[in-house]
Amino acid sequence: MIGYGDRARTQCEVVRLFRETHPDLPPLNQGTISKIEAQYREMGHVRKVPSKRQAVVDDDTKLNLLLALKENPITPARQLARDKQLLPNIPPKSVIVMDNAPYHSRILNKIPNITTKKEDILKFMRNKNMNIPEKIPVMRKLFELIKEQNFKNEYVIDHLASIHGHNVTRLPPYYCVFNPIEMVWAAVKDCLRKYNQSPTLSASVVDNVRKITDELDNTELWRKCVRSVINKEAEYPRLLSVNSVIIQLNNSESESESESESASECE
Repeated sequence: MIGYGDRARTQCEVVRLFRETHPDLPPLNQGTISKIEAQYREMGHVRKVPSKRQAVVDDDTKLNLLLALKENPITPARQLARDKQLLPNIPPKSVIVMDNAPYHSRILNKIPNITTKKEDILKFMRNKNMNIPEKIPVMRKLFELIKEQNFKNEYVIDHLASIHGHNVTRLPPYYCVFNPIEMVWAAVKDCLRKYNQSPTLSASVVDNVRKITDELDNTELWRKCVRSVINKEAEYPRLLSVNSVIIQLNNSESESESESESASECE
């Protein structure tokens, strides 16, 4: 971390510090700078002075700038930079359990649909080494050719993980009761709400999160959550009420025989 005490820094200084600490990330635009200042202002660290606005950058410059950006959409470039820092530090041949958050589900090559422009469809087909007819058909026909290939969505994170030798397993949507990680994260947030007295954007919040997660290894929380999910999996099939249906084959045969006998007697 870079320490700057309580010295006030202008917007230009905030931009310079960001570039120094995050050289791989895209440059800050004016909207992002304003959001950072707004976050600091809520904490009482930004004051408005004549002729220019100034923001105080504290000892945890790098951390606070990242936290201040949390409300901004994560661009593919920013996602890529973060993954380049994370993936090399994961043990080899790991299985990464991923949820379905939008910033975890950025599509690498979007599969064309009926509304896709013709030039984009042709570009997609060339990238996939598909045979393109000499006489290019209408868009609907091109779309049908792509649909026949039954392509699956490829995600940016999955692609990066595979390059580093990892596999990504995605949690099913909606059914959080079957995901132990959701239960653990809920417990972490509950502990944080009880014991945290610091502002939202502060280094102590992150320290508290790290402390709570580190202590998970010394508790039975993980095992309890996994055990709870296993019990839920066994419980759900029992909730299905299926009426028993008994078909007696002999009855239909006997009824047909009795009907034929009655008919012969009438004759």
